[in-house]
Order: sequence, then structure tokens, then C-alpha cells
Amino acid sequence: MFKKKFILPALAVAAVTAIILQFTYPGGVVGSFMDLGMKMTSGMKQRDVGSEKAAFTLKADELTQAFKTDTAAMTKYVDKAILVEGTIAAISGNVVTIGNISCSMDSTSLPQLGTLQAGAAAKIQGRLTTYNDLLEEIQMDKCVIK
Repeated sequence: MFKKKFILPALAVAAVTAIILQFTYPGGVVGSFMDLGMKMTSGMKQRDVGSEKAAFTLKADELTQAFKTDTAAMTKYVDKAILVEGTIAAISGNVVTIGNISCSMDSTSLPQLGTLQAGAAAKIQGRLTTYNDLLEEIQMDKCVIK
């Protein structure tokens, strides 16, 4: 009996306190926690893959073949800066496809993206993130045009 008399008023006090805090603090309580997270991570230096020396320079079909034949290719290439050479198959938004390699372009390369066209030869450097063995597709991010 005591528990029932105590729980309902405690929940009511907690709800009223949360409402008051939400409207009292700038950005609300939730916004304050989000601001704290942004403050903690905003000073962190982001990796600039485009300015790194490429760990590997490969033609698109060579990289594809490596994943098809070498079981250790993921550990060898993942999270490395790779310079890929090949013919552009498609451009969709900020994604450039060379063969079966999907390159998500870095925001610094977006102005140059307009100069590219399908069928043209290109050199793109980025960080290899994953290989989808079902679709046989390699994905890279933070890509820049070289």
C-alpha cells in the first residue's frame, strides 16, 4: 500500500521537474546534453585521407580481383588510403563509381565533381571501408580526385 501512495506522487514530481527544466535551460535538457557531446568531439582532428600518401595504388580491376581471390584482402586494404585508377562508370550525387568501386566523395572535392563525366579516366583516392561479397562491391569514403 505504501508503494502505491509513494510512486504516483514521485512520478508527478519528476514529470513537472522535467517540464520546468526543459523550458528553463536554453536548448532544454536534451539540447544541453547534445551541446556537451558536440563540445567534447568538435575539437577532434578528422582524418584527411586525400592528403595522405596512398598505402596502395591500384587499377580498379586489380583491386576487385584481389578481393575475389585473396581471403586476407579485407585486413590488407580496409581503413587504408588507396589510390584507384579506372574509368568512371557512373556519377550519382556525391558518389562516383569506378567499375564496382563506389567512392563517396569528400565535401572538399564536391566543386571538382562537376568536371567528371561517365566514361572518362580518373584517379580517386579514399579510405576503403568495406567489401560486399554478395554484390561484389567495394566501398570507399572520404574520396578526393587526384
